Amino acid sequence: MERYINKIYDNIRKFIKENYKSIIFLVLFACFCFYDTGYSIYRPGGTINASSRVSGDNIYESKGSFNMAYVSMMKGRLPFYLLAKVIPSWELIKNEKFTINSNEDISDVMARDSLEYKGALSNAMYVAFNEAKIPYDINSSSFYVLFKTDKNDSELNIGNEIISYDDIRFKNTKDFIEYVNSKKVGDKLKIKYLDGKEEKETLSTIYEDNDKLYVGLSILNLIDITSKYNIEVETKGSESGPSGGFITALAIYNAITEKDITHGKKIVGTGTIELDGTIGEIGAIEYKLGAAVKKHADIFLCPKENYDDAVKFAKKLNYDIIIKDIGSFKEAIEYLNSIEGE
Repeated sequence: MERYINKIYDNIRKFIKENYKSIIFLVLFACFCFYDTGYSIYRPGGTINASSRVSGDNIYESKGSFNMAYVSMMKGRLPFYLLAKVIPSWELIKNEKFTINSNEDISDVMARDSLEYKGALSNAMYVAFNEAKIPYDINSSSFYVLFKTDKNDSELNIGNEIISYDDIRFKNTKDFIEYVNSKKVGDKLKIKYLDGKEEKETLSTIYEDNDKLYVGLSILNLIDITSKYNIEVETKGSESGPSGGFITALAIYNAITEKDITHGKKIVGTGTIELDGTIGEIGAIEYKLGAAVKKHADIFLCPKENYDDAVKFAKKLNYDIIIKDIGSFKEAIEYLNSIEGE
């Protein structure tokens, strides 16, 4: 046995001796390719036809389309980092800009982006049906950890589903906030949660900040609703972030209401959407506007907070496109109804 082991050892030594230059090259090449620079990269994206992704029973067809503008994002491994230095349309962003606190890394950011995408679709469905005044049923609500502050001392991670706090079933964030404010600084909440499929418990200490009590968690509420239309929205696993919520809501609304508010136009847009219909600010507006122009959109809808930058960028590059700032979903419907005769 010892003789056999020695023979293997000698063969390995011989192989290394004869190929050490190639081995060193491969090790260095691997280090070069996988070295994390601490940056991520924004690249020009494109548009996705949200109208074509909405399916259901007896839904209405549209002559035009609602399209989401998106930006491609990739990890700034060393080779791509160097390319970004010479490719004008690639933008390097420090990972610190995406993280909320020092306890997070880029994997936490990506997990939150994936969760926010699901939240955007959930909000879009809810807002569209409410604005259309079409009856629906809420089958269930689930609650997930979106982020935790530095002061949160629990074992919760982004993406964990919260079941209960102090054996009170989690029903909504309003009741949770009121419960936290009924306690005292230093009190501990017992939180039951799902880590994957495993049910666990953890403790979280209540603290005070600016005369208010907190537990240091941001909770995302996902709502599952059904209606006579049985609406479904096609998604892809690679998609993330909340910025497609606004346009998805418009696509759903147009599918469940008889009047076609596209008026045969190609409408591209971006923006988050809250349960009350508020349209929120997004990042990288110039890339998304560029994608709309590249895809020959007639109208570009964007949040009010992004409007000035969008107009400035359009003037700089002489873009010929209508840019409209939107503050709420109701405002978007009113605007789209107003262009019927144009």
